[in-house]
Amino acid sequence: MNAFGVEFIEPGRLWFLVIPLALMAGYVFQAMRRSQYALRFTNLQLLGSVAPNQPGWRRYVPAAAFVAGLVAIVGAVAVPAIEVDVEREVSTVILALDTSISMEAEDILPNRLEVAQAAAIDFVADVPADVRLGLVTFAETAIVAVPPTTEHDRVSAAISRAQLRPGTAIGEALYASLDMIAGEQALFGSDIPASIVILSDGETTVGRPDAEPARLAADAGITISTVAFGTDQGSIFFQGQFVPVPLNESALRNLAEIGGGQFFEAGSADELATIFDTLSTSVGVETELEEITDLFAAVGLLLVALGGAFSLVWGSRLP
Repeated sequence: MNAFGVEFIEPGRLWFLVIPLALMAGYVFQAMRRSQYALRFTNLQLLGSVAPNQPGWRRYVPAAAFVAGLVAIVGAVAVPAIEVDVEREVSTVILALDTSISMEAEDILPNRLEVAQAAAIDFVADVPADVRLGLVTFAETAIVAVPPTTEHDRVSAAISRAQLRPGTAIGEALYASLDMIAGEQALFGSDIPASIVILSDGETTVGRPDAEPARLAADAGITISTVAFGTDQGSIFFQGQFVPVPLNESALRNLAEIGGGQFFEAGSADELATIFDTLSTSVGVETELEEITDLFAAVGLLLVALGGAFSLVWGSRLP
């Protein structure tokens, strides 16, 4: 169960909330009865002389603090936790870069590939130094340009050397990425976080379909995020004629959904740079649940103590 960013590991224990809620209901009922008794006095001057000074709003503060404290204590019993980002000592990220002919389109100047190369190189520069980064380029086939390494300069150099080729084999790129990650897990353990980032402008046109490796990745806990880059106005001059190459964001969105990652769409160099900035801060980081039971218990005890203190000071009794 998740509420206000807090997840309760033992949500069944929240049924204990009926205790403070029942106490609150009883308190409200008694307050209403006191009001009814007060209305029976027709001589208000007589009532003022026989009744003590009314504390007004202070009457309700001790009870409210006491009940709120019990609610917090029940929350502690349900084992509250929040999500925190934890850096892992070893993590692997595979960048899969589309180098198909459609990336020659000049709807984003000077062309899609050159802009993508510049953004990808900046991404590599921002990735934490201890992240093992690999590169796959793909067109009609997938090529392992750089196996996973902490020598990020090698990845940047390989990105800058990428050449255009016909075809779009996203499925083959995924299989190549999974093979590299399998090798990493054999070296460092199967629990190391691993992810694949695909930058492309289209869909699989050659090679094996991409849905099956995406499902294999998801089953293995490997996330696939996709970046759709381009516009609907893209075209290339191919075999003596202009051929439209519009962005196919739906195929890449579907791939991210299967792979359990994020989908991004960029129609300009600035948008692509922003996306890669976001991705660079998330790689090498794993989200874990951190218990905050002590915090809930401390707040609960403090509120109960404050309720008792207010009651003693203002009413010479405990709530």
